Amino acid sequence: KRRNASLGEFIERFTRVVKMPAPEPRPTDVRELLEDLLRLYREPARARGVEVSLARVDEAPAVPLDRNLFEQALLNIAKNAVEAAEASARERGVPGRVDFELRREGERVRLAVVDSGDRLGEVPPGQMFTPFFSTKKGGQGIGLLFVREVLQRHGFAYRLAPDGNGRTRFDVWLK
Repeated sequence: KRRNASLGEFIERFTRVVKMPAPEPRPTDVRELLEDLLRLYREPARARGVEVSLARVDEAPAVPLDRNLFEQALLNIAKNAVEAAEASARERGVPGRVDFELRREGERVRLAVVDSGDRLGEVPPGQMFTPFFSTKKGGQGIGLLFVREVLQRHGFAYRLAPDGNGRTRFDVWLK
């Protein structure tokens, strides 16, 4: 009990010091944002044995979002996906994959990051966004907390789950 209380106090003090700015949404071309991300990640991922690609990109309207905050969240999602795909590829002896998808669904747009890592199979569904929980050795367990905070502040629905085909999907429904 003392340890939990101490951890809670630490988190409270940490959040007082490190305040995330309120989002300043502006119309953003999400396809362009994805292309920028791929330019950044494609070669470093390939060096790690992971292929990164745009698997599907539907025409989509500009989405109001804070590009800086959202880009940081997406970078964290991409980094996790590449690391999971790399670890799984090493274990299986096959190349890893991370695919980005942008799908138009009526008035909404779904952005998905799908990796071949399949690292969530034995993780209870709500556990991934728990403070300090990580599936990675040496992981801090705060990256997904940041991602969740950014997505919630934008009002975006999201889901992180195995897809049943040996892959992991991180879906974000943009307004």
